[in-house]
Amino acid sequence: MNLFKRWALVLLLGLALSGRAEEASPGHRADGDGELSLPWNAFEKLLRLDQDNVLLTWDEFQRLVQQTGVQEMPPFQLQNGQVSLTRAEFKGLLDRMKLPGGEGAKTFLTKALYTGRVTRKGAVLTAKIRLQVLNDSPVYTPARIPLFPGAVAFEDILLDGKPALIENVDGWTAVTAPQPGEHEVTAIFSLPAALDKEPYRLNFSVPQTPITQVDLLLAAPNLDARVDGASQVQSLPEEGGTRVRASLPQTSGINISWNAVEPERAKGPAKVYATVHQLVSVQDDAVRVTANVELDVLQNTVNNLSLLLPEGYTLLDVTGEAVGEWKQRGEGQRTLFIPFAYARKGRFDVTVRAERNFKDKEGAVPFDGFQVLGAVRESGDLLVEKATNGEVKVSEKEGLSRLDARETPEALKALSTQTFLEAYKYIRPPIRLGLDIQRHEEIAVVSSVIDSANAVTLVLKDGKCVTHLTLTVKNTARQFVELKLPAGADVWSAFVEGRAVRPSKNEAGATLVPLNRSRIEGQNLTPFEVEVLYYRNLGRPGLGGIRRLELPNLDLKVSQLLWSVYLPTNSDVLYFGGTVDKEKDAEGLRPLTSAARGKQRILKQLSEAASDELYQSAGPLSSTLRGARVNKARQSAQYKMKSDFDESQGINENAYAQQVEREINFFSNVNRPQGGDGGPGESAPIRIQVPNSGQVYRFPKVLVQENEPVTLTAVYVHRVMVVAVRWLVRLFTWLVVLGLLLFLYLKRTKVLTFLNALTARHPKMMGWLKTPAGATAALFAGGIVLSFVSTFLSIALFLASFASAARWAWGVFERGRARP
Repeated sequence: MNLFKRWALVLLLGLALSGRAEEASPGHRADGDGELSLPWNAFEKLLRLDQDNVLLTWDEFQRLVQQTGVQEMPPFQLQNGQVSLTRAEFKGLLDRMKLPGGEGAKTFLTKALYTGRVTRKGAVLTAKIRLQVLNDSPVYTPARIPLFPGAVAFEDILLDGKPALIENVDGWTAVTAPQPGEHEVTAIFSLPAALDKEPYRLNFSVPQTPITQVDLLLAAPNLDARVDGASQVQSLPEEGGTRVRASLPQTSGINISWNAVEPERAKGPAKVYATVHQLVSVQDDAVRVTANVELDVLQNTVNNLSLLLPEGYTLLDVTGEAVGEWKQRGEGQRTLFIPFAYARKGRFDVTVRAERNFKDKEGAVPFDGFQVLGAVRESGDLLVEKATNGEVKVSEKEGLSRLDARETPEALKALSTQTFLEAYKYIRPPIRLGLDIQRHEEIAVVSSVIDSANAVTLVLKDGKCVTHLTLTVKNTARQFVELKLPAGADVWSAFVEGRAVRPSKNEAGATLVPLNRSRIEGQNLTPFEVEVLYYRNLGRPGLGGIRRLELPNLDLKVSQLLWSVYLPTNSDVLYFGGTVDKEKDAEGLRPLTSAARGKQRILKQLSEAASDELYQSAGPLSSTLRGARVNKARQSAQYKMKSDFDESQGINENAYAQQVEREINFFSNVNRPQGGDGGPGESAPIRIQVPNSGQVYRFPKVLVQENEPVTLTAVYVHRVMVVAVRWLVRLFTWLVVLGLLLFLYLKRTKVLTFLNALTARHPKMMGWLKTPAGATAALFAGGIVLSFVSTFLSIALFLASFASAARWAWGVFERGRARP
């Protein structure tokens, strides 16, 4: 027995036993164990393991896929309602099955203490980590505990005071515990510290422990230290520096920063250099400004910063590293005082946001910029952007020089999210900018749209018709979609995303179907489906006339519409009209030509594909099941009954396959016995016996506007009339032929005289016609001419031409034999 058969045996027995376990009743459980022995040949025939394909039910296939843990449905084929897998596909699924594993040893890290000293050369730290290894298995497998990233430079690692067994596991340095129980790991390692500018930093990754403590000596006096995530940090003066102690919650990294508590007086006052990037954004209701202040503090440290705000603007917020509780001071509250949590030095940024509301709808708005008070040197740039439909013009500028788009700094462009209008730079303040804002009337844009509309209409012999309309909607704000149904139409059911809803009517009598709001995935809206099934009685047809079919007028734009119409076979359509486009076989006089020739686009066994197991599912459909249905539709007779569409109609192969899937789904719903409770998956409250055959035509239309009529008119005659006309045409043809023969017989003397005269005038040509070759050509030409008059006479002349050709060939053969 090979490996594949063993796997198949285990899997199929597991699936079978799990299914039996679900069916078994708790009150009927066997008291003892039972065994069943079968020869392998018999078992192989039972499970069909000797065949090239393995057949599984849909439930068994889903349980198998769940045990493999794959996210995407693997490829499969359907055969008689079952999933068919090749031996290679089946073995691939078996190889990916997740087998249950044992518990093994469990490791718990309980406490970690990090001590050491930080100098200008770097940090040397010692980590003491307590851990507990528990093992409830009779056999202990040494546990490997990942502790630190592989990039850490270790001097030594000890386990319980002895050199530890260490190895690299997925980029982490791991310690191996040879025995279960309590252990202590001691690791000595060195790290670089960021000491180029204040605040100084030390960051390193640590294993997560419930208790994490830090005790470090910073080799400098009078320091203020901070530990990210610590509830309390102690900075204690000590000989040789500052002692920092902190306790942290469970964390994966320790981040420590420190700086001097106050500026050093011996160095003199700090020198502040500022570059201010300012964005002026014109909104619908206000002008909002954002200033990114880039500071470079030299020679000493600063504990605060003061800015002069633009006149007439309201401060919104101030952000930046170590920014404290800011205040507004001075005349008109225009001086912004920003304290820092610790003394700052070097390069850092502060971002300030403010706004000015519009008092009037239009007018001039001034802006005189932000100014850093006490700066040794200040320069900057300014960007104007528009996020409104109003018109913005620069009416005034002082101290500003215009920047070309290519010269605009990246730091300034990064502040903008809209297309900017103007960019300026300045060397020193003060500056002034005047904006002239004019409003324009807003135009409503499309917020909801129907990506595609798929309609299927079934017309019965007695004039009753049922239409199933599926709308693929992207909706952001609409509560309902409005449908103006054709006169006399009754809604049978409505569904939104596979769930039954109750339509309503407004004052104008239009049907309202409630809509969901589309989910946002990334930058796109996710469409959902709206289904409406309605009935209409067109009246019993006569021997001929015009049928007018209509789809509901919708109050949303439709990008693409495809409408399938199934007509009864007892009538012939002579012409299609209306507002829809037509497929090739339904254009112009082609239907009339087909009717004259007795050719109909008859599709038999309409409900055969609808009886497939894939189309029996009720409720919302997953993308996997929908894809399986579309693939099944490609194999159906409906799919093969296709003529070409014009390229401008945008009907590609995928859109056509989806339309065929809608057709099959429609026949499945209306032909399925209904429970009558309006539950999910019930499309028709009344079961309709789908005819065995019908004539199918498909009509596309692109860019259907709101409330645009979508109509189809069909000029038809009853099949009896077509047959009667065809027999009358045949009778008339025979009468013409017989009349012609009678005329030739009565006028045979004159005809013979005419032929003799023609022979005398053209003896060579008439003589050739009397030869076997000439007779063959004349009879064949006559058959072609009569094919437009009588099929019978045409066939007779063709047979005569074949006989003449055979006589001619026999004569040539005989003459060849007679030659010496």
